[in-house]
Amino acid sequence: MDWIVINRENIDEKLAELEANGIPIGLYVLTGEGYENLGLNISDIRALIQQQQEIIVAYENYYKESEAAIQEHNNSLND
Repeated sequence: MDWIVINRENIDEKLAELEANGIPIGLYVLTGEGYENLGLNISDIRALIQQQQEIIVAYENYYKESEAAIQEHNNSLND
């Protein structure tokens, strides 16, 4: 994703540049505070994803160890 920063000084130039390249224009505008909040939201999402990945790994390890213990017990019954 490419970000183009548009402000009062360059708006005409940037819009003309996009139009000249045949790029459809749709603007999403953020205030300084909004951009800061976006960064915080992304940080929160990353932390949540990392936490969920760790939980999944913990469950996966638990079930693998449980299966191994059950298999070991069943093998000991057959001996």
